Amino acid sequence: MISLAHRGFEIEALTEDYIRNIYDIRVGIESMLATRAVERATDADIADLRTIHTDLCALIRSGNSMVATHENVHFHNRIYRLAGNRQAEMILEGRTRVVRTVGDSLGGYIPSVYDTVIAEHEDIVRAFERHDAEGAGRAVFNHVTAARDRLLKRMADGHVFTEGAAPLPRAKSRR
Repeated sequence: MISLAHRGFEIEALTEDYIRNIYDIRVGIESMLATRAVERATDADIADLRTIHTDLCALIRSGNSMVATHENVHFHNRIYRLAGNRQAEMILEGRTRVVRTVGDSLGGYIPSVYDTVIAEHEDIVRAFERHDAEGAGRAVFNHVTAARDRLLKRMADGHVFTEGAAPLPRAKSRR
């Protein structure tokens, strides 16, 4: 659902282009936030991120994919908060809710991606531990891009796309 200033809301069709566009927004903002977060992170912040990652790894490997998915959000949100850019966080949250909901509806993490996701997160944490702001930005870029590709494949395999569907008519907002 998209809010249109003074015109109500529009529900977008769930197409491959829509998902790609949302991920284009995500990758730009998340990479920037990771870069800024490293610049601002204290040793205690980095140790906390390592602990969150360790807990997330255990949850992913446990097969409790929905709990792991929510812990993944916590991991990323911790990075975003470190960046100190609330406006970017708000834009990101508004644009990622749909793709997170789609991912959740497909069951969250699946066993075939456990090791890959853990390795991608490890790359992010290691960049923080090296105080490598550019490396963290690249690691997040790579992770979000790979997450996009994994979601698109699962959506295509599950016939989730509404290709060719027109957006639903606008709903008027109440004033």
